[in-house]
Amino acid sequence: MHRQEPETDELSFWGGPDQAASLSPWQPQLGRGGPAPPAPPPIHAADVTRAPRSRVVVGQRELLPGQCRTLGSGGRIGGRGEEEPGQGRLGTRPEAERRRRRRRRRAVQRRPGGGRRGAAEGAAAAAPPPPGLRNRLNLPSVLVLNSCGITCAGDEKEIAAFCAHVSELDLSDNKLEDWHEVSKIVSNVPQLEFLNLSSNPLNLSVLERTCAGSFSGVRKLVLNNIKASWETVHTILQELPDLEELFLCLNDYETVSCPSICCHSLKLLHITDNNLQDWTEIRKLGVMFPSLDTLVLANNHLNAIEEPDDSLARLFPNLRSISLHKSGLQSWEDIDKLNSFPKLEEVRLLGIPLLQPYTTEERRKLVVARLPSVSKLNGSVVTDGEREDSERFFIRYYVDVPQEEVPFRYHELITKYGKLEPLAEVDLRPQSSAKVEVHFNDQVEEMSIRLDQTVAELKKQLKTLVQLPTSNMLLYYFDHEAPFGPEEMKYSSRALHSFGIRDGDKIYVESKTK
Repeated sequence: MHRQEPETDELSFWGGPDQAASLSPWQPQLGRGGPAPPAPPPIHAADVTRAPRSRVVVGQRELLPGQCRTLGSGGRIGGRGEEEPGQGRLGTRPEAERRRRRRRRRAVQRRPGGGRRGAAEGAAAAAPPPPGLRNRLNLPSVLVLNSCGITCAGDEKEIAAFCAHVSELDLSDNKLEDWHEVSKIVSNVPQLEFLNLSSNPLNLSVLERTCAGSFSGVRKLVLNNIKASWETVHTILQELPDLEELFLCLNDYETVSCPSICCHSLKLLHITDNNLQDWTEIRKLGVMFPSLDTLVLANNHLNAIEEPDDSLARLFPNLRSISLHKSGLQSWEDIDKLNSFPKLEEVRLLGIPLLQPYTTEERRKLVVARLPSVSKLNGSVVTDGEREDSERFFIRYYVDVPQEEVPFRYHELITKYGKLEPLAEVDLRPQSSAKVEVHFNDQVEEMSIRLDQTVAELKKQLKTLVQLPTSNMLLYYFDHEAPFGPEEMKYSSRALHSFGIRDGDKIYVESKTK
């Protein structure tokens, strides 16, 4: 099942609250009048697998119903709803093939005795495929059945027949209330490695170990927004020896409960959008999952990392990536503590109170300078050039701060680069005006001229001063620092700033007729 991760936020979890509304064919049709429809019967997973929705995701490619292979059983698109125009039934041949069959049947019926013969041929054509073809009628390896109104498993033989090759199954946003029904489904999908059960009301039942045993082959499990208790999570961890990725978002956790045994196989944990505020709860995750590689804590209310440096290294010895997006961190000491994770390479820190007073440039440079081992910040790679610029910026940022307030990292960088002087403030904007000396005959007049005007406009400005018509005026520009003589300003449309005029330069005015 293809997943995309945003930069920005990165909150990459499955089956959250923003999923599309249910497409169940039993949904009432609003605004059409008439009596209310009858209460919907329960929808079985087996029914839906025989008649999948109009969207089947295969890897990164989405197949329309007309493109799907034959599934058998002749189910209709969208479960029990009406057929979509031009698509026909899944489990029958494409429309063009059906038209050819009808033409052949009519041709046979027009032969002598064709009526009886054509009916027999039609019956033979409509007969179900022989058992030997059954293996060719399996569903794709990636099966998406979210928002289908599924309440129970249904015929387990049908599930086993059609889902023999399914490895990724999305059952999010359905109406499954009983773990026993989930167990019936999963136990008949032998190749299953990814399972999404998000937004099902499974908190109403207790998960027994016998049921959880059917999940034993699952490597990636998504339990977002099902309000699963920690007892349920512990049962799952005991029965899934190869579990590598676990999603526990939107479950209203305020505390973390440790099981009696650790789960050494888990590499990635998403536990975003909960109510975890104290580091004492987060540290339990390190005890539960000692091999954890990626920890996503975004949108929690964690207010500080209260742990000695050596203890952090023991709790999360393999942690490579951590996300603290929109947490409550307010101290630079908390950022410095991230250096205690011995293998940390990637950090996400957007939207925390500590960084709000700084500009975007200051935020990134100050964080990069404090985390020398981090090679990716907020999804962007930190290059060697950026790191050096950030570390030099860090030194200059704290150069005037009292010694008792200077962070320890400042002294480390002073050892590396030495003391750096503040950068000179250079204004690279073009000068808008200049004070020049205007020379005419024996007169010298100091005046301010705009540099955005042209030579012709300058002549008009000088007309009153030198008492010459502009048509009889010659101008020469003299740079007082240049080694060469005056330059004639012969082109009337040329802008004055193109001469490089500065304060103290001279302009000579002569008459064409003397």
